[in-house]
Amino acid sequence: MIVSSSPLIRAVFHDMFLTARWTPLLAGDGDEATEIFRGWRPSLVLTDFNLSDMTGLELLQDLRHEDQDAVVIILCGGAYERRGKVVGFLDLEAVRAAGLKLGAYAFVLKPVDMDELLRLADKALTARETALQRRLLLPQQWSEVRPLTGVSELLGMFAAVFSVPAPRRASTDSVVSHHR
Repeated sequence: MIVSSSPLIRAVFHDMFLTARWTPLLAGDGDEATEIFRGWRPSLVLTDFNLSDMTGLELLQDLRHEDQDAVVIILCGGAYERRGKVVGFLDLEAVRAAGLKLGAYAFVLKPVDMDELLRLADKALTARETALQRRLLLPQQWSEVRPLTGVSELLGMFAAVFSVPAPRRASTDSVVSHHR
């Protein structure tokens, strides 16, 4: 899914991804993107940082709340815009760090190299598939682990692994002496 408040940017990225044999969905703002995501669960979301109703970081949080495996790539320039007007300038390193901490797959500075973006999108999908496969295998792997029956079995395993001699039992014949 391509998310941008600019119809021109949406059209350019749409055509680029179509040429690369992707079938992109389009959203004009964060709310629309969230609704489309809920219904379609696109495998990749490419979003501008500056949207008309929220930032790309806010959209990222919304999408990761819907699906913890959502793959989001955020595109960003140096300006912070609200309703199409520049209202400040971004600390790009801080925004990038925040995006990655929130779970963005990548943070790409504008201007964008289209070939590099397509390679990044392919890598992102591969990473998503790997994460999903691992998540599906984990319950199966845990189900194959036999629970221990008790403390004595745990101590026996510990002794076997670390070559600790088993404790000797006192015989009933032994004499126990006490010092007075």
